[in-house]
Amino acid sequence: MRFRTDRSKPLFEFLLIDFSDIDQHPQTLQSILNKQLDGIIVRKVFDADTVATVARRLDEDSLERRTFPMFRGQADAPFTVGHAIVNSDVDLTDYFRDAAQQDSRLARLFEGQTSYRDRIAVVFSALSGGLPAVSPVGPAGQPYTPSTVRVLTEGHEIGVHVGNGFARLPQARHLASLIDMTDQISFFTPFSVPEGGGELVVYGMEYSDLSALMPTNTSADVSNVWLEGSKIAQVFNNMDATAFAPGPGDMLIFDGGRYFHRVAKVEGKQPRRTIGGFLGFSLDHQRLYYWS
Repeated sequence: MRFRTDRSKPLFEFLLIDFSDIDQHPQTLQSILNKQLDGIIVRKVFDADTVATVARRLDEDSLERRTFPMFRGQADAPFTVGHAIVNSDVDLTDYFRDAAQQDSRLARLFEGQTSYRDRIAVVFSALSGGLPAVSPVGPAGQPYTPSTVRVLTEGHEIGVHVGNGFARLPQARHLASLIDMTDQISFFTPFSVPEGGGELVVYGMEYSDLSALMPTNTSADVSNVWLEGSKIAQVFNNMDATAFAPGPGDMLIFDGGRYFHRVAKVEGKQPRRTIGGFLGFSLDHQRLYYWS
């Protein structure tokens, strides 16, 4: 567990750089994996026109939406575009079926703008010393989902959770044959931010502090997400934490596998629209994989 004895010092070690400077930081992702760095915010990965276009298309487009499981049936519920692997069935049949459509959905959102896949691959490659950055391929040659869209509407949140528990679940078995699962690195880019709230809140509590209490391969359900008001969330409210609020078009990358974190409740009519996923080195550390 990390905590501060001196409140004037930051709880986490984060870099803040411009997109134009990414080539100057080739060891960033390895430093996160080595626990020498906790995260990075890369400013203006996507320009203002791309950001505005994607946000508008998310409102107008007829792309298939998946309501967050815990909010099904609610009006104006938060949703994703794309099927996240953590919410999939054990055999991944529905996940891979949906993943085959995700590239075309992202292409529709970014049509006429900076290519999403090309741009994030440039960032990941630069921050790993030039390694190729690709999405994994399933056991039968199926593509994994490269990223999912998340739209959080007024009054909604993503509860306290941690990424490294995913490696224990049956959905991760194939990925674990390809990827160094030491830490699951998280990334996302906002394409709109709410009037209030919606920050990424990262706690000093680490997965290793509680791993003995986490489920081990017994279920396909990743329900270890604790919403505001729950007893566990209230415990975390008393822990040292830092809130991060990247701007539209910025990319935040952090050690979401190691540190418990949540997304604060959205305030106001403007949704929090993000696109992101997870990162990991191949077992031989000769390439980067990204998926969602």
